Amino acid sequence: MAIQKITLTLTKDSATQNNNWVNPANAFAVDGAEMSISRGTAASNWYFTCSTDAASAIPSGGVIVGVEFLVTARVNITSSTPTINAGPGSTTPTPTTELTTSLVEYAFGGPTDTMGVSAASGLATVALNTRLAAATTTTFYVDAFIVNVYVDMPAGAAQALTLTWVSPDAMAFTNPANVATSNNVYATATKSSTSNDYAVWTTNAASVIPANAVILGVQMQVEYKVSTTASSPFFRAGIGELAQNTGATTASPTTSDVTYTFGGPTDNMGAASRADLAKVALRISQSTSTSTTHSVDYFGVTVYWDYPTDGTNCMFFGENF
Repeated sequence: MAIQKITLTLTKDSATQNNNWVNPANAFAVDGAEMSISRGTAASNWYFTCSTDAASAIPSGGVIVGVEFLVTARVNITSSTPTINAGPGSTTPTPTTELTTSLVEYAFGGPTDTMGVSAASGLATVALNTRLAAATTTTFYVDAFIVNVYVDMPAGAAQALTLTWVSPDAMAFTNPANVATSNNVYATATKSSTSNDYAVWTTNAASVIPANAVILGVQMQVEYKVSTTASSPFFRAGIGELAQNTGATTASPTTSDVTYTFGGPTDNMGAASRADLAKVALRISQSTSTSTTHSVDYFGVTVYWDYPTDGTNCMFFGENF
């Protein structure tokens, strides 16, 4: 397991009290630009509430181990005993943290404090709460309202990629979509030369593998046969558009349907990140000009990945105002 720090995207919601905050978009980054509100009523809570992207930002299978609210704030006077609090939900407990006239970052919760949150739904809405002990008009200034979630993720995940055919210049397969399933229904290409041809597919790696994932292995399985071996046919499978197959070996197909495996759970085939897996390809070749039909029943790609164990490598999501 590896702990991931995820910074949620906050969006001001339509709560009535939010309308009294001035420049609320300034509250989503530590940059010296502040939102503010002036209050003069004692012993009443006043909230700033936001919806979040927790449902999409927290990966499925992750266990929430900590929730952290960071509020960078100040006030113009302290004689009213101004206090703040922040937490999950549309309300928070009565504030007890006293502010000063200096801009200070205050933390609520933390990396090992779930604040009662066990699922992403518990962070659908978050709130900042302000309160005065004395009825003296006071202006609250907030430079940043940030929510971090600490998630324990399972290690060594395996993800099968979805392949989408790309029509290449070098070769056109007949029925290329047939490679998606092992069912003896083939994608075919007939060659009558010794040149190398390439069949290329794009993948959904960018949407199913986290951006900071460490690629441990790439396994490609190809069910393949040829109409004749008189041409001394061979092929490779690999990452990238030209399938140069770093670390992979050449397979010599026969007239029988055989499954060939390239790479594996501990062989990343040269893929350092999900970006390297944007395209995969088959390189189809033969040593003589004998007309040969190359038939592919199945082409499958599975990626084995893990989260980095270094706590500095974290997942961050930008602000949305």
